[in-house]
Amino acid sequence: MINESILNIRTILSFGNIEAVLMRYEVALNEIFTVLVKKSLLSGFMFGLAYCLQYVAFALIFYLAAVYITHFNLSIDGSISSIFLIIFACMSAGNKTNLMQDLATLKKNLVNLF
Repeated sequence: MINESILNIRTILSFGNIEAVLMRYEVALNEIFTVLVKKSLLSGFMFGLAYCLQYVAFALIFYLAAVYITHFNLSIDGSISSIFLIIFACMSAGNKTNLMQDLATLKKNLVNLF
């Protein structure tokens, strides 16, 4: 809509229709803005939830390691190796959540393309 307005600016100026074009453009922007605000709130919530789950998993891992070490007399060396293995797996999974927004954008663009 704005491309047509810019390309046909002489026509708009000659008919004195600037206010109507600006009003239509403003309405279109407001509709897009409300959709984007909702999407960004959902995206932010899901991003925060992903990191929350990651840190809850860390807390659970350390708690279970302490329980197993004290109750089952496990060695600390093996427990620490297992803890670090699980922690790095959780960190990798948590860091991949950054790519979820890119995946959603890719799907949307593929739908628009075909």
